[in-house]
This record gives sequence, structure tokens and C-alpha cells, in this order.
Amino acid sequence: MPDKECVMKQLRIDVQNTDHPIRLDKYISSQNNQSWSRNYVTYLIKSNFVHVNQKLEKPKYAVKSGDTIDIIVPDTLPENHIIPENIPLNILFEDDHLLIINKPSALCVHPSPGHPSGTVINALIYHYPEIREIGGRHGIVHRLDQDTTGCLMTAKTNDAHKQLCNAFKNRDIQKEYHALVYGSMEKQKGVIRSLIGRHPVDRKKMSVHCKNGRDAITNYHVIQRYPGLSLVKLHPKTGRTHQIRVHLASMKNPIVGDQLYSGKTNKNLSKEMKIIIQDFVKRQMLHASKISFYHPISAQKITIEAQFPKDMTHLFQKLKPFEISD
Repeated sequence: MPDKECVMKQLRIDVQNTDHPIRLDKYISSQNNQSWSRNYVTYLIKSNFVHVNQKLEKPKYAVKSGDTIDIIVPDTLPENHIIPENIPLNILFEDDHLLIINKPSALCVHPSPGHPSGTVINALIYHYPEIREIGGRHGIVHRLDQDTTGCLMTAKTNDAHKQLCNAFKNRDIQKEYHALVYGSMEKQKGVIRSLIGRHPVDRKKMSVHCKNGRDAITNYHVIQRYPGLSLVKLHPKTGRTHQIRVHLASMKNPIVGDQLYSGKTNKNLSKEMKIIIQDFVKRQMLHASKISFYHPISAQKITIEAQFPKDMTHLFQKLKPFEISD
């Protein structure tokens, strides 16, 4: 069975009341609510992501009442399921070697079974068909979560991809984020350092409480305070999955709007603050505001900034009358 560390979720189908035997691939396509094509289901079966009664079966297996079908859903789609789409890109920087866009919220970077289309990759291979062949990952050298906005870099050549990946690995690329968090952080600035790994119970989450995590470092600086809230500038030194979100939550200062890590932390806010958050926050308030690096070919120092998106700008305007001076 595939490694559970690289899967998004697991599904189980208990087969009941089938009037006649039906092919396994056809049955799964008709029963699940994921909008999977039959070709994709066949891919899952042939890739050993599907077990029937704890056994591997072929797509033509005849499903019958009483069967139990277990499906492991991988977090990426096979190449032939990625379709070019004419999705506009907000380009912050571009030359023959690399591209930096200002990613909006609600836009996934990579297609997955839950989001098979409408992603950054779908847009890139439409506007830059040659990027399919770059680095085995369509040129992508780092990621942003679906609802995180801001600077996202892509290589346009294999040489640039190799150099940029090495730069990220060696921590030679500086990234700056801004986040609005719950609570008043105790220190004005500091460093959060921990291990980060898969959550021991909830596989969708990452956690600092893990047995086999990887070292993660985030520098932070509080730049504005409000009653019950803080605006924080962050410089992650490593790039672990959900790193900033997990680190801030571990400090009891989760990001406002983060449905996965914030819990019920708004209970201590005033009525006025709760109304503002309810009216203006529809996603996690995290923005990749700046990226600085040496160009992989020319070695020129480049710094690119992305302005706050409209939802964050409107929120800060509403919060301005409540600013607290240090």
C-alpha cells in the first residue's frame, strides 16, 4: 500500500444492494462524490491505491453486495489529467529564466483529486506550454497554501529550476510574510524553532508534537497591535508544510481565519472585533509579501514585493481606528 505520509485522505465504500455485478472502476466512479473520471479511477486501481476486501483487484473486478472498498487518495494527479486552462496570472516579474506571480486566495498551486482544475499549474501550462518539461514539477520551486496570497516563483528553464531549488535548499532565498493573528504576542520579536511533522491523529494537519518531524525555524516581529489581535511580519528560514500556520498556532496566536489551526480563539475578542472579523475574513490572513534572491543565471540581487490583496487591505482599514501604540 502507498506511503500514508504522501496521501490526502482515505475513503471506504461498503457495497450494498447491488442488483447485479458491476465493474470496479465503473462502480467507484458512480458512487463517490469527488467528480472523478473513470480514467482517474482506473489510474487509482492500477496504481494500487484501491483494495477490495483488503486485496488488490483489477478494474474489471465484479463488485458485489458485501464488498468493502478502501481507497487511498494521493495528493497529486497524474500528468495526463492536468489540462491547460486560460486563467489570468498577475505577473510581478518575468524574464527568460523565471516567473514570479502574485497568487490570489482560493487558488491551489498543484492539481489534486479535490481540485483537479483551476490551479496555478493549469494556468502555467496554458500560458507557457514548454513549462510541462521543467524540473519534473512544471517549474514550481516552492508552494503557497490554497488560501495564502502573494509571491510565488516558477522556473522557466531546467537550469534555472536546478539553481533555484539549490538556493531554497541552502536557505539563500529570503521570504517575508505578513499575518494577522489572534492575541497579543508576548514578545515584540523572536524566533520560533521546533520540529514539524504530520499530526499524530489528524492527517490533514501538521504539528510541533510529532515523533519524526523536521527542524523548522521562523523569525517574527510584531509591527502593529489591536485589541485581541496582532499584525506580524515573518521570515521563515525553512520551508516546512504549513510552517508559519503551525508555528503561530503553537504560540497560541493562530492566524485569523485559519479554519484548520485557529479553533475557537476569537472568544476573547470584543463584540466590535468579532463583527469586523465576521464581515471581512473569509480565509486565513496570511500573505507572502516579499521574496529576495540572487538571479539563478545573472547572479543579480532581486527583490520582489506583492501588495496586500483587497480583502486584507479592507480589513486593515476597518481595524485602523483600534490601533494600539507600543
